[in-house]
Amino acid sequence: MKAKKISFYVLVLSTGIFFSLNSCQKEPTSINPDNDQQFYVLNSADASIVPNDIGTISISNVKPGISQRRPSKSTNGHIRTHSGLAYSFSAKENSGGVHGQTQTISGWPGVIESMHVRSNCITVIDNRAFYGGVITQIEVGPYQPFTVGWEVYFAVEDNGEGNNAESDRYGIAIFLLPPGLDVNEVLPIEFIEYYGIETWCDVWPIEYEEGQIPFLDGLAPTNVQVK
Repeated sequence: MKAKKISFYVLVLSTGIFFSLNSCQKEPTSINPDNDQQFYVLNSADASIVPNDIGTISISNVKPGISQRRPSKSTNGHIRTHSGLAYSFSAKENSGGVHGQTQTISGWPGVIESMHVRSNCITVIDNRAFYGGVITQIEVGPYQPFTVGWEVYFAVEDNGEGNNAESDRYGIAIFLLPPGLDVNEVLPIEFIEYYGIETWCDVWPIEYEEGQIPFLDGLAPTNVQVK
């Protein structure tokens, strides 16, 4: 497969745009399900979806954003979003790799009905975890291209336990990438070295920061643990 590039600034721009789209997820799309030149950004607050072309990334005017990554990392919990999406997830990294899974409890009718994901990466910065995994089972609406083998990435925030703790939160952007997008092939070596990127989970903290993507309080019974 040819090396591919993903556009940093296009992603940031399109992420801002998709927050204003509330109903596009149920519209027919002309995207070929086998097209590996597009990825998708899902708004987990309202279930809208925006496709993005894969382009060339720019590293101008960027700044380090993941220097506080933890060497040992794990996250687990349950999220319920304002769009009705609910899922349980777990990921733990040790010498044997990353272990865990994500399973939807309730999905988005007409978009993603149900999905099971095998965890494959995790990046933890302070009280936030950026999770990634490969879809192993999925049921989608008639116009969605997502299939087994696609990759899913999302973010969660742990704000402590107890009655006085603030609500745990979820990142509003969920990224879906087609199979085979090796981060070392897609991103230029300068960018990888600059940020110390090892997996796609190291890329999304940069996108969240640069794109000012918000986190929202999860609805009950949301509970997140990041270690």
